[in-house]
Amino acid sequence: IHCDPDDWVDLNMYEAMYNKAIETDADVVCCPYIEEYSEQKKKVVNITDNKTVNEFIKSNLGGKFNSLCNKLYKKEIAQVLPIVCPDRIIMGEDLLRNVQMITKCSEIAFCNNVYYHYFRGNLAASTRNFNRKHLDQLIGLTSIIEKLSLNIFPEFYSSLKAQVLFATLKTKEFSTTEFKNLYPKKSYRNIIKTSLLPLWKKLLLLIAIISYPLAKYICSFLIKIKFQ
Repeated sequence: IHCDPDDWVDLNMYEAMYNKAIETDADVVCCPYIEEYSEQKKKVVNITDNKTVNEFIKSNLGGKFNSLCNKLYKKEIAQVLPIVCPDRIIMGEDLLRNVQMITKCSEIAFCNNVYYHYFRGNLAASTRNFNRKHLDQLIGLTSIIEKLSLNIFPEFYSSLKAQVLFATLKTKEFSTTEFKNLYPKKSYRNIIKTSLLPLWKKLLLLIAIISYPLAKYICSFLIKIKFQ
């Protein structure tokens, strides 16, 4: 299991997750977590219990799935597998390592109690200041995951590419030409069609095809409203 240096856990978290693993003979155990913004603002991020690993990935795509901190992996999977994680990837490495391990798991179990406290006090700054370096990292990360040819349903890769497309809308240095050249038209259509993409995101990506500057303006406006 992993713990980020600016987060904290309840004292019984690891014992409870270990006991669940022993009880169920699971390869991975997951639990919900709390996003800590300030003393006054907290948000519990629940996870969906699923019978299979693929169902879990599909139900919890995004931040709920990406993190390593709310998952306890069996030693044989975490330490024996040749995990690919290049030194150049310093953003999203959680997802890269997590997706390689969880696709090797057969049995998954869940703890319903919230043990992990994920500090997000600087969320506004990191979201507003998303830059070209961050975007290039995300593009590289997505490319590595796709080349690994992991045993994941096809819509997973479309969802990753959708995250890249939305990240371009937050990046001032990314041009209309670069956006059009990012993915082939057929791939772009598959991304928009995926059932894992919310309707409002589909609409924004459709606007981006017609007018990329307008889509960037709308995205900037939505971020501004969110953090006012």
